[in-house]
Amino acid sequence: MNTVTYYMDDVEVAVPPGYIDRTIHTLEWQTEDGSRVGLVVQRDLSPDRPTIDKLFELAMSEYQKRLPMLHVDEPPVLELAVPHRVAAIRWKKDQDVIFQVHLLIELSDRTLVATFSARPSYREQIEAFAVEFCRSLMVRRSS
Repeated sequence: MNTVTYYMDDVEVAVPPGYIDRTIHTLEWQTEDGSRVGLVVQRDLSPDRPTIDKLFELAMSEYQKRLPMLHVDEPPVLELAVPHRVAAIRWKKDQDVIFQVHLLIELSDRTLVATFSARPSYREQIEAFAVEFCRSLMVRRSS
């Protein structure tokens, strides 16, 4: 079988050539009071991926359909030197309310989507985290 090497943070594996990387990284940690804070980072390298404007429109439409008691908030101001879109939303999950910042970034060869999630009481920290995420973002070579 003809393969190429695919590198992950901790391992590398052989995969067939022509694969499309749709990696999703899910990171989570706890606050001092035991609440969970999460970051999900997705990327799409497919050549037929939608523009970030179209993706933003599709995502917001889906959120309206799927997320109970959705409320769209004023998004934080995030500075990036590349095209991007930002949304801040609150919605009900079971007995909790979830606050999220959704950041869509258009890079030269990929779309990156970062979703920051926590309880609404952590809004300031989530927004500061999103600012730091943008400040520290650096694209390395593709796998």
